[in-house]
Parts: sequence; structure tokens; C-alpha cells
Amino acid sequence: GVGFCWAEGPRGCEGVEARVRVLIAGDLPASAVRETARQPVVGRITFHAGAPGSDIVLSVTSAHHLVVHATLGGRPISEWPAAIAQHLIPRVMGRALAHEIGHYLLGTRDHASRGLMAASFMPDDVTLGSATRFSLPRSEAARMRLECIASAIEARAQR
Repeated sequence: GVGFCWAEGPRGCEGVEARVRVLIAGDLPASAVRETARQPVVGRITFHAGAPGSDIVLSVTSAHHLVVHATLGGRPISEWPAAIAQHLIPRVMGRALAHEIGHYLLGTRDHASRGLMAASFMPDDVTLGSATRFSLPRSEAARMRLECIASAIEARAQR
């Protein structure tokens, strides 16, 4: 329910504009990982006074960990040629980025029981699972559309 325009520098996008900064690192900074995390944390958005900030960090190491623990044809990905794992790492990172952008757009650290905003994902889901598993619930998507339309109308009125 949300379209994106990937822009660098001063160039903008049409529609409602929001800017986030994405850092891709080997590992997340220690301050970004809770000690209670049971699975590798691929992405994290900063929060300030309960509101999401605009800085997102993604971990290539954690994405790789999830990929090699997924299965394909009943065998761990780690038993397949390395090119398969390398192909899946960007997918895992993209899904993690979509989740973190979801926190930003929804304005909350809350998680859902399933879908894009679930608190965690199993290796098989995040690597080879259907893209439909990574969507917002209809109610949230509808709310986002209404907020975007209202913001666009407000921006036009100020011109």
C-alpha cells in the first residue's frame, strides 16, 4: 500500500516525501541489539522518545546467518553452492528494510502477530517465503494510504 522512490542527494520524489538514512554494516552496533534477541537481528531503526527516528542499520552478517539456516529441497542452504546464499542475502536485507520502514511510516515500535510487522521471521520464510508474507494488514495499508493522501493535499494547499 506504499510506493517508494529511492533518491540520493537533494533530488526529491513526487508525492509525500520522507527521508531515512540506511547504513549497511557487517554487524549491528551493540547499542542496536537487545540482549534478549533469540535470532540474529538483521535490521534496527532508532527510536527517540518513543518515536521512530530516520536512521536504519542493516546487518549483512545476520542476513547471511538466516540464509544459511534456511532450507531448500530439504537441505540447508549451506549445503548448496555459495552463489545461492549470495543471491538470497539481498532479499533478506530488503525484507528487513521494509520492516524497519514500516516502523517509520506507522510511527510505532509495535509488532504484529504476522505479516511485514511481525517481531521475527523464520529463516525459511524470510529467504524463500512468498512476498505476500511481507505485507501490511489491510487496515494498516488503508490507514497509510489515507495519511499519504491527506499529506499530499496539505502540501499542495501550501504551494
